[in-house]
Amino acid sequence: MKKILLIQGMCFFYGVSFGQEIYKASVNNSETSKFLKSNTEILIPVSRQEITLNSAPTNDDVYIDFVGTGDIQKALNNGDNFNANTGLGVIFERYAGIRKVAQSFELEGTINIASTADTLGGKFSTLNKSRITNSRDFGTYILNPISSKQALYINSNLYFGYPHKDKSEEEEDDLEAVAKEKWTEKSHFSKFSTIVSGINVRVIASNSVWKYSADSIRNISALLFRAGVFHEFVPDNFRLTDEHRSKYSITVGCNYSLRRVLGDISAPSNDGIRNRILGTEQRAYQGIEANFGLRLYNLRAEFQMPVLTAKGSEVAGLTNTPFIFSVRFVGGFALKISKAK
Repeated sequence: MKKILLIQGMCFFYGVSFGQEIYKASVNNSETSKFLKSNTEILIPVSRQEITLNSAPTNDDVYIDFVGTGDIQKALNNGDNFNANTGLGVIFERYAGIRKVAQSFELEGTINIASTADTLGGKFSTLNKSRITNSRDFGTYILNPISSKQALYINSNLYFGYPHKDKSEEEEDDLEAVAKEKWTEKSHFSKFSTIVSGINVRVIASNSVWKYSADSIRNISALLFRAGVFHEFVPDNFRLTDEHRSKYSITVGCNYSLRRVLGDISAPSNDGIRNRILGTEQRAYQGIEANFGLRLYNLRAEFQMPVLTAKGSEVAGLTNTPFIFSVRFVGGFALKISKAK
């Protein structure tokens, strides 16, 4: 537990230090108006952001990409009202330097909004009208609560750097110099960061409606939380572009993992419905999770193996170490943002 709290504390400290800087962007419209010709590249850089207001000055490389569905761009252009079903996301990257303890920070966040939530209904056995035959569908939703309607997705990576052994010596941010550095010249933290490349934190939350019967319909809010360390196989001088943006990645990680049932269905008065659907009244499921991820620019692929525990009865689709496979594009339609006047 102390290790888990230490990992969460480090993630919170670095996340707050990077996220506190609220900025006013100076954007070049001629750059943001260039759409990619290939359909596979669906994320367009908004351009480098200069931190000018309400934050301490920095020399770090900072980038922000706002992405969303096509109806958002139309509303921005025409001044129309937003559609009831829409989504908005942001890709944030900050590069501090290869010699810093916190080399870089990446944050991807998306929010989907809809007037209604997804509905998941129970299917019953023809021989036993009280026994649900698709309980695995409910467990799978808790395992990976992804939704295209009412949902939040946040994924962040903090990459460690390689501080020099001689603290008094100031070196330029030279990736090649770090690559040529001998093992005996590395600081203790540099040796550590060679093995443990960084920290990953992920949060997924969504709303749904569970229908057990015509008289037993309950709202559910499912939460996924994951925090842990990872090893990056791609060297930094290959992983990053000349502008210090991530382009390639091959990672393997080990994480603390949590699934939590919230909302109306988590109330004590609904313990019976949860028990009939899941086979248990348990609300929280935690354990460890191993993952393997690939990245090629905007394309992400990941394999996850969560080992979650249940008190008493096992939950189909949630416990017993189910595998999660996912392939997705980062972003949607890049939003063109006008320069502040």
